[in-house]
Formats: sequence, C-alpha cells, structure tokens
Amino acid sequence: HAVGVSVVLPGYVSSPMCAAMPGPKPWEWPPEKAARVIQRDVAKNRARISFPFPLNVGCWWLAVLPAGLSLRLLRLMGYGS
Repeated sequence: HAVGVSVVLPGYVSSPMCAAMPGPKPWEWPPEKAARVIQRDVAKNRARISFPFPLNVGCWWLAVLPAGLSLRLLRLMGYGS
C-alpha cells in the first residue's frame, strides 16, 4: 500500500501565530526554510521530522526532568506565568 507517515515537530516558524505567542522564540526559522526541511524529510520517508536541533535537545530535557522542575525552568526562561 506504500503509505508513509511523518510526524512534524517544528520549532518556531515565523508566522502571525508565532508572533502572537508570548515569550522568547529562540532559533526562529523563516517558513521557506522550514518547508524545505519538511519536504526533504518527507521525501526520505522520515517518521519524525523535528527542527532546529538545539530546540529539540531542550525539549527532550524538559520531557525527561520531573514536571515541577521543568515548569520552574520554563518560568525562568519567560514562558508561562
């Protein structure tokens, strides 16, 4: 049946939605660059497409740390109240 599925986990991509989000937006990408990466990796049949690398690493750490510590770190970085 040759059906591929890719989960796309983008970082910040310049857009009105991104601009409306509070807090810092490290490593924000222009939409053209994000689209090129997504198109390239879908063509390679990648199951997970995520970018940029530094944001991936930070999100991974936030997921493996205890929730209370992750929330405190996010507040210190300017996300949330």
